[in-house]
Amino acid sequence: MKQCSLAAPVLLTILTLTLGPTTVLADPLFADKADYGTGTNPYSVAIGDLNADGKPDLVTANYASSKVSVLLGNGDGTFGAKTDFVTGSGPVSVVIGNLDADGKPDLVTADYTTSKVSVLLGNGDGTFGAKTDFATGSGPESVAIVDLNADGKPDLVTPNYASSTVSVLLGNGDGTFGAKTDFATGTNPISVAIGNLNAGGEPDLATANYTSGTVSVLLGNGDGSFGAKTDFATGSGPISVAIGDLDADGKPDLAAASRTSNTVSVLPGNGDGSFAAKTDFATGTGPQSVAIGELNADGKPDLVAANYTSSTVSVLLNMSTTGVGPTPSDPPRTFQLLASRPNPSHGTSEVRFLLPSACTVDAALFDLSGRKVRSLVSGERSTPGEHGIRWDGRDDSGAPLRDGVYLVQVRAGRDVGVRKLVVLR
Repeated sequence: MKQCSLAAPVLLTILTLTLGPTTVLADPLFADKADYGTGTNPYSVAIGDLNADGKPDLVTANYASSKVSVLLGNGDGTFGAKTDFVTGSGPVSVVIGNLDADGKPDLVTADYTTSKVSVLLGNGDGTFGAKTDFATGSGPESVAIVDLNADGKPDLVTPNYASSTVSVLLGNGDGTFGAKTDFATGTNPISVAIGNLNAGGEPDLATANYTSGTVSVLLGNGDGSFGAKTDFATGSGPISVAIGDLDADGKPDLAAASRTSNTVSVLPGNGDGSFAAKTDFATGTGPQSVAIGELNADGKPDLVAANYTSSTVSVLLNMSTTGVGPTPSDPPRTFQLLASRPNPSHGTSEVRFLLPSACTVDAALFDLSGRKVRSLVSGERSTPGEHGIRWDGRDDSGAPLRDGVYLVQVRAGRDVGVRKLVVLR
């Protein structure tokens, strides 16, 4: 029998970058900051070519002055003086899109104080017409533009903190919108992400609900309406949610930045709009938002969290082998015991490992004193590649295992891998 050698990567490796005055960064490097004036208390920023000159411009939503500031770009990374345009009271988010099918970029702001969105239609030269307001639920925290009913006309979605709803405003294609329709979410939603979460082809919604510590998933009907929410637990105080296929299994997953628990919660998707229990990864203090992107050219999506309190960004590099790892025709070079999923386990879990060749596998669960509490499998695995063992949450007597920390041990030939598994029912 061929020997399997040990290597045990975790799913995500965390690197926190503290961006202070003495920090030395590897390539790419950044020049010293250049500051440009905006309206009072800018709350969000968007980038787009607002005057059709091929040069990127900036727009900020300014909470205290109730305006957006437009800064036209010179194409060399510098910007002209701001021009302000009036919005509703307390804008906290701004997005750019073509709302009236004229090919010119328009602006939409989420106005927290007046519970409205303000639409400012663009003239194509970096200037904008007077705002038109449309009512939302109470306290909109952000706004997104998307075609929710497949009519080719952009619609709007806002998560409403004070009313614990999302508002959907269907577009007429001319820059105007119909009356809002509200759908219940968890308590105090702050952000919304839009994607196809159940392979149905229709846009679905996911909101980060700050007070209830959940994400709410609302599956779309394809006509701009949504089914009742399903809530999934995150860390404490989720404030941002993003959608992406983090484990390359073809099913969308969720990542939520949880501000008060200082974590990013990853919820693997089942492909039907439901999600497995969260796995938390530490970030800097007070993560305010999370983004998904490929950061190290390995073809796997990574995570970045912006940490409000610690003034850092946390980079979490994706070390998952699921779906992108070696196949039987290209087996792994070494034995690897992967992270169990979900972990913490709320009753069931899957023990996963990679084999470079066929070998005898023995897997068991131990408590921290070293006592074996459950034999999971013993026998030959005849193919290399990834294998999984389902555990039903019970000990060898058939009784549910009590809450606590346990050790998963997998022997593959002469190699041994050990990982912690937390049981939390």
